[in-house]
Amino acid sequence: MPDLPTRPVVWAFSTSRLRHVFSSMTPFLADVADVRVFDRGFEDALRTAREMAADGQPVDAFVAAGANGTYLRDHADVPVVVVTASTVDALQALAQARKLSPQIGVVNFQRVVAGLDQARHLLGETRIEQRPYLTPEDARAQVADLAAQGVEVIVGTGPACEMAEQAGLRSVLL
Repeated sequence: MPDLPTRPVVWAFSTSRLRHVFSSMTPFLADVADVRVFDRGFEDALRTAREMAADGQPVDAFVAAGANGTYLRDHADVPVVVVTASTVDALQALAQARKLSPQIGVVNFQRVVAGLDQARHLLGETRIEQRPYLTPEDARAQVADLAAQGVEVIVGTGPACEMAEQAGLRSVLL
């Protein structure tokens, strides 16, 4: 009897809201992949993955976003899919944020969202300030600066959204 093909094993790592997105997707992927979601990031995620691999637990790829994804890609021994948001994702998040306030900040890892400046007119009278960040401390500083400038809603990565809420702002996950 021939061996039946096995589903790929994917481990998703996030310490932010994205973890809930990953978890919500696992039932839809169950027929094609075995996805496990971990509340781990950076060194902790890498240590957990190495311990599990040493215990004989197979994995074909990791999934993570932002700085966490970049760190894992640079240090892991398996392929890493780094999740990024598209311009369409950003426009959807901005439309949701616009319902909360016309004063919006976009805080994204390493880069501003491409195409957003050209699409501002779609949101009417809306002020949008984009800020890239490299480190968690940088993200916190960007959120604080935007709050000081009157921004009321942050559209951004999971960590940026959590920092915004800690600063008393509303947030929408990008």
